[in-house]
Amino acid sequence: MLGKSRTRGHSLRIRGFVLETILEEDPQCQLSPEDLGGTRREIDDPNVKEICKSLKKIGDELNRNMELQHLIETVPLDNIREVLCKVAEGILVSDGLNWGRIVTFLYFAGRLVSKALKKLRAMIQPIINWSLDLIRTRVIPWIEQQGGWETIYSYIGTSTYQTLAVFSAGLITGILAIMKLT
Repeated sequence: MLGKSRTRGHSLRIRGFVLETILEEDPQCQLSPEDLGGTRREIDDPNVKEICKSLKKIGDELNRNMELQHLIETVPLDNIREVLCKVAEGILVSDGLNWGRIVTFLYFAGRLVSKALKKLRAMIQPIINWSLDLIRTRVIPWIEQQGGWETIYSYIGTSTYQTLAVFSAGLITGILAIMKLT
């Protein structure tokens, strides 16, 4: 089981990434670290900022996938938890876990927070909490096995990150399309 301070460290990196993604998309939005369950001081930590910057490089690849953007826009806010769990089941699988899949899930959660910000603000904190729970149970052990969040720096330096980001976006697109059909 993870210690409280280590769990908090993982959570603030995730919150930082979500906040940075949303603020870059809409600099005028009224979203604060406190809305996501954190503090300004945590988000301003240089280590967190550097990791978030690396995570954003992969997120930027996902922004270019118009089919993914359209499908995310069609996700109804009334069953967000079910959608998050289905997406996590599809891409956060232990035998195929990689940074591309992790960032794709974080990106997806961030887009859902952005959607909730515009349409149903009360869903912001639940989306963050559900996402953090899924990350804690499915991802954190893998990240620690790799050597921590800092190992993303070497991943970003490879050409495979773009391929994996595109592949992961395809996974989410497929999952959301199947969910729409059922």
